[in-house]
Amino acid sequence: MAVPTGAVGAGTGGALMADRYVSCRSCDGLAVTLDPCRCTYGGDRLLVNDNDGGDRPAGEAYRDCRECQGVGTLARPCHDCRQSGRRRAQLVLTMANLDTGSVASANVVPGVVEPVPWPGDGGGSWHLPLAPLLHDLAALVGAGSWTDVRAPGDPDGPLVLLPRAWRPEQPAPVRRTLEAEAIAGESLDAWRLYLGRTTAGTPRLDAAAELGRWCRLAGLLCLDLVVEARRLAATDALTWAVRFELPDGPVPAETYGYADDLAAAISTTSDLDACYGLDERGRTVPAHQFQHPTPTTG
Repeated sequence: MAVPTGAVGAGTGGALMADRYVSCRSCDGLAVTLDPCRCTYGGDRLLVNDNDGGDRPAGEAYRDCRECQGVGTLARPCHDCRQSGRRRAQLVLTMANLDTGSVASANVVPGVVEPVPWPGDGGGSWHLPLAPLLHDLAALVGAGSWTDVRAPGDPDGPLVLLPRAWRPEQPAPVRRTLEAEAIAGESLDAWRLYLGRTTAGTPRLDAAAELGRWCRLAGLLCLDLVVEARRLAATDALTWAVRFELPDGPVPAETYGYADDLAAAISTTSDLDACYGLDERGRTVPAHQFQHPTPTTG
């Protein structure tokens, strides 16, 4: 698949913009959504009186509710369309080579990607394959491997399923309208960024440098960096883990990592993994007050 019109190389500007919009599915173009009030499913004791009878049917509004005034629904701003009532039928895919700095982008708008049947469905449903487009972008920037910044396990791009009504024999305007609906359904995250490397695979992690970075991060966050080795009861072997802890926090009853050595624990632990469970364990930690030193004048 050739990179379509709308793709740009490094240093030539951003991806072209599309001007096709569809009504927001979440609010039907109203810019607000009507959501059930809390009083229809139990609610809050401040809202629902215990003396309400106890036999009110499930889903029925509390007549004296102070939030919905007994209507049972509340109008809230639609976040999916940012209260505009419409969503742009456009996805922008950007591939960046971290080794060379080359960048290429492409627009996914109706008519750019040729739909193909869903495998094994006998032509009953169709989708827009974005993986070939990503391969073309990777070739432009010289990337041998890449990863989605927000979804590291999805290198083939978002799954854009077309409505069941889409058929290749339909007139082009009908097909484009249905494709616009499918693309707009993915527009909550309309810009997809992929970071690539010239050589396939990820570079070898420097465990010492990573551990030093975590030490500096722990200092900035006023946390303790814990390197833990526990002996397994079943095999009598050590299992290693690295994590952040609040000062004077309790020691977890169970380990969260099962690495064979410290280097493996560092290479398999992300910043988010190192913070796992920190909020629960921090609830019983005594409060500490930090005070910046007062500068002295000579």
